[in-house]
Amino acid sequence: MSMLTCLPATPTSGHDDAAHLADVPPLAVPVTEPTDTTDTEVPVETTDPSTDPVADAGAVTNPGATAEVLPDQDDPDLGASTAEYAVIVLAAAAFGGVMAAVLSSDSVSGMLLGIIQKALAI
Repeated sequence: MSMLTCLPATPTSGHDDAAHLADVPPLAVPVTEPTDTTDTEVPVETTDPSTDPVADAGAVTNPGATAEVLPDQDDPDLGASTAEYAVIVLAAAAFGGVMAAVLSSDSVSGMLLGIIQKALAI
């Protein structure tokens, strides 16, 4: 049995971060001060978010937004897709079980072996 051994970490004395950073080239993006302060100002809140956080949500970005339409609770198809998916998954699992049983039987495996041998004999 082999064993991996690691040496203990030893602190290095005299490590200078400035020496490492001296080799790093400066960024190529020039830093400039904004000339117009109107673009950098934060917009003023029109409502108090602590009292009504979504009162004006979407008003500026989507002025034609309408309220969301809720589904009718009396709709007979409500939730039908979930039940249909469950039935499909169960049917697929059952079909897989039947296929495994059929393909593992002696008569079917012999028939498949004969078909493969005929195909390779050509």
